[in-house]
Amino acid sequence: MPLIYHIRQSLAHFSVRYCLSCFSSSRRKYCVYLPINSIKQKKALDDYGIFKIAENVYELFDSSIPYILKYECEASDPYSAREYVLNLINFCLAVNQFIKHNKYDFYPKYTEVFDKESRKVTFIRKPEPTIVRGYTNAEEIELNDLLETCLGLNAGAFQVLQLHSSAITSKNTDNQLINLWTAVEVAVPVIRKDGLSRINQISNVFTSILSENYFSTLIHQLLLDIKTTDNTLLDIIDGIEYDGSLELKLLAILILQKYTNVYDEISTRLLQSVPLLACRMQRYKNRWSTTQSLKEAYRAHVERLSQQIMRIYRTRNMLVHDGSSLRYSDYVLQNLHYYVDSFVRVLSIYYKAGYRSLNTIVDATLFRVY
Repeated sequence: MPLIYHIRQSLAHFSVRYCLSCFSSSRRKYCVYLPINSIKQKKALDDYGIFKIAENVYELFDSSIPYILKYECEASDPYSAREYVLNLINFCLAVNQFIKHNKYDFYPKYTEVFDKESRKVTFIRKPEPTIVRGYTNAEEIELNDLLETCLGLNAGAFQVLQLHSSAITSKNTDNQLINLWTAVEVAVPVIRKDGLSRINQISNVFTSILSENYFSTLIHQLLLDIKTTDNTLLDIIDGIEYDGSLELKLLAILILQKYTNVYDEISTRLLQSVPLLACRMQRYKNRWSTTQSLKEAYRAHVERLSQQIMRIYRTRNMLVHDGSSLRYSDYVLQNLHYYVDSFVRVLSIYYKAGYRSLNTIVDATLFRVY
């Protein structure tokens, strides 16, 4: 027995060491090459004397680009090197903007990073803006519905849309987050006397609205993932004797005992191709099998939403009060964008249903939760 224990311990230590060896903590020397499209940008950066800017005689990136900027630095990987150089350039341009009040900014589409030791070149495209990552057009609002909602409620709805537009058009993630959070504060009616704190009232309203379609969203996404994995499984789902959409039929397969054989067939086929998707189905089946477990799953979701809203609020406060931010600020920005979009979408749905006051809509969503 002790021998087996020591063998297992040795294997475990080897696995950990091997895993850690795949991640290098050492810093490497890089040359970062960036395109300069404007003579004004070139002159502004030339003043600092730390960047090497030359004519693009080798037609790097594109023959239409007149200048190439080169900067040498140390970083842990090519992407960190690119981020470091971009931050440095934008800081220099920010100083120049303050002195001369011009509008130069720098967001290149392409970057080449050359590793001086391995001589490997990494070509990096400009990443998709953080604020629109993961965005989907699956639930678009009709133009007339949105206009009628804004005109009918007359409760800062147009201001919310303007702040949302400012966030989308801004290139700075900090400004995007501040604009979107301001939209949240404009959107939510707050009781200022003898009520909860402002942030708690905002949290209660948004958790109730965002939780409204929680389970239907999970089922819809599960159905899309099943369709992507094996389109023929939709025929099995659609073939059961149950009135309703494919989403409702899939839900029936998960929670009703009479469809156990159908569930087993779908699960077995998914286990052979995408085991994680089969595990997700099993998790839903376990959590939604009884009323009590369903309530617990819903409360856990509401609690996670509340905690995330508090993280967003804390991130906003850090930006406003001392200009600092946390590493996960990009993720909370994406969540906040989704929250604002969902709030406006729910306003439109309730307005079409006959609710003519923002306070009435908020009260209705809170009543459904509590």
